[in-house]
Amino acid sequence: MATFDDAIAVRDVTLREIADLSSRQRSEVAAVVGGVNPDTGETAVGIKRSGENYGKCAEDLCAEQFGEDASKILMSPAVRPRTGVVIPVCKRCQNKYSAAQFPPGTRMEE
Repeated sequence: MATFDDAIAVRDVTLREIADLSSRQRSEVAAVVGGVNPDTGETAVGIKRSGENYGKCAEDLCAEQFGEDASKILMSPAVRPRTGVVIPVCKRCQNKYSAAQFPPGTRMEE
């Protein structure tokens, strides 16, 4: 059965790939989130780029790739590749996704 560790691992692979991009390309990536379907083990990554997908967060872009009920997906905390900082789950995402879909201790925007 897939776990939060799988979501974090797929996110981290993508972060390493982004680290190899040019400075300009890296600066265009605002946030990265990994996700996993715990039943199937299928993984996906949501990459939020500046100026794209208005009204959507990296969590939304990740969940959309599964093509099913997003409430089943486990997600990693979002990371800003430019700084490596973990981004708190925004209020909009808190209303859309359950806190149980994120690892225990994931920061939530207040």
